Amino acid sequence: MTIARVPASRSQSSADEVCTPLRREPSTGRRWWIIAYLLTAVAVLIRAPGLYDDVQQRLDGAGIAEELTDESMRVLALKIGFYIALLLSLIILVLYYSLAAALERHVFKPSISLFGVR
Repeated sequence: MTIARVPASRSQSSADEVCTPLRREPSTGRRWWIIAYLLTAVAVLIRAPGLYDDVQQRLDGAGIAEELTDESMRVLALKIGFYIALLLSLIILVLYYSLAAALERHVFKPSISLFGVR
């Protein structure tokens, strides 16, 4: 918390200054937001191989496999689409955590304790 020293009146000396809070720090630090993002990203990446197999099975059952006659082109299209979706998911997670941190910093004010009770 940043503290500014402001004299209570003009006639007082600098020794009798009153402390006034200017800005409250967010309750969650940047380090915790980064840790939360990394844990979520790791969870998404751990799930990726199983998700890839699931998408491949659904693609085979959807009838799109008849349009893609070359097996190597079908695998390439599936991999490119999957990796683009995975990258977009991670980018959206970054935006989500950035928005959450900004909302916490500017909109949601930390609770004020009165006599040690919140």
